[in-house]
Amino acid sequence: MVSYLLKTVVPTLFLTACIITPLQADEINLQPGMWQWTTKMEIPGMTMQVPPVVHSGCINREDLVPTNQNQHGDCTITDQTISNSQVTWTVNCSSPQGSSTMNGVMNYSGDTAQGTMNVIAQGMTMNSTISGERTGGCAN
Repeated sequence: MVSYLLKTVVPTLFLTACIITPLQADEINLQPGMWQWTTKMEIPGMTMQVPPVVHSGCINREDLVPTNQNQHGDCTITDQTISNSQVTWTVNCSSPQGSSTMNGVMNYSGDTAQGTMNVIAQGMTMNSTISGERTGGCAN
């Protein structure tokens, strides 16, 4: 189960953290550029916790729609709300390893972002906190 979470769910955390449509992107207080994202995961009942996952990527307004690029399963947004600079979502995913439901909220504030995501997969729950920070411009 933990292997499923690490191989299937974790790679989608970054993608689902920015699930918004191009027209809605203008409403979000987010500075395009190079961003570093840190995801801390907690799986209740596990004595050994998963170390934080840190990754960087260049984000511009056109890149804020990565949901259909998920290579780790078939995911569908079933609910999404944007209010000011807060995005909430529910995503259902299925893959040969099983299905999962992700509920999340992300708050954007210019060059920082904070959020949480709860994933239920194969009867287990994983709670994540996500933080992002703009680290500079993107190399062309």
